[in-house]
Amino acid sequence: MQDRVQAREEGATALAPPEAPVCPEYGLEAGRFPMLSQAWVLLEPLEPVHVVAAHLVPPRHRWVINSDGFAWNLWMAEPLTGTVSADIDEADG
Repeated sequence: MQDRVQAREEGATALAPPEAPVCPEYGLEAGRFPMLSQAWVLLEPLEPVHVVAAHLVPPRHRWVINSDGFAWNLWMAEPLTGTVSADIDEADG
């Protein structure tokens, strides 16, 4: 139960497949990724890639997609110098 609360706080409120991965606020298609908490999160589409310096992405909006395809929110973790981010939550659109 706590995992679902945390997922909601992180913005992981996307509908699971087979629902379309569309941002409910903007109506735009987004990338949908599962989380280990069994929630889903919408992130900016992977194509085209919008690369920005990770430190410019606000804390709690930094996401990592691991090699298994699961999304992780880095919360307040500061990125290493020179790190870039290509995954920004759709709410920041």
